[in-house]
Amino acid sequence: MSATSEPQTVTLNVTELDSWLEKKIIEVVNKVTQGIAIAPATTATPAKIAPIKEEIDWQAKTDDEVWGSKATLAAVEKIRRSYQAICLYNDTVATGDSDRLAITNQALRDLSGCNGLLVRDWIEAHKDEVISHNAKFGMENKKDPSNPASYANKGKDTDKILLLINEEFLSGEGFKSGRN
Repeated sequence: MSATSEPQTVTLNVTELDSWLEKKIIEVVNKVTQGIAIAPATTATPAKIAPIKEEIDWQAKTDDEVWGSKATLAAVEKIRRSYQAICLYNDTVATGDSDRLAITNQALRDLSGCNGLLVRDWIEAHKDEVISHNAKFGMENKKDPSNPASYANKGKDTDKILLLINEEFLSGEGFKSGRN
């Protein structure tokens, strides 16, 4: 590196840094043992280390804390909890097909309060679970059961069911009637 060149910022992982330092130390030791003059190093600027982002365990947070946050991972947790609440409701409280709720983008969006695109992505990532739960109660789309985006809750009082699910399983933090 010549004295007129501009300092460069380089990102190395620990293994690469250790390897680089070892190589440089060996070069210097070889020069010293051979009697070669060592040019002083240019003044280096301190390395900028990005602060480590603390991972938040959203699953350990209360419903109030999760619904009170606008963080992306909190939104994913809202959707997960909403999904689990619908499953629990269908498994334990619902008495028949007319009061069971299919897991749909609309139901998860209403219950979680999250963006439909985020809900769509979550459903796609958990497609097998959603299909399995809806199929367990015959709520899949018979024409295209492999497409959870085609499921619907037609002819059901979804607001009433969502309010019940919210109160029973989400501490009242989710669905707010007429919110959307």
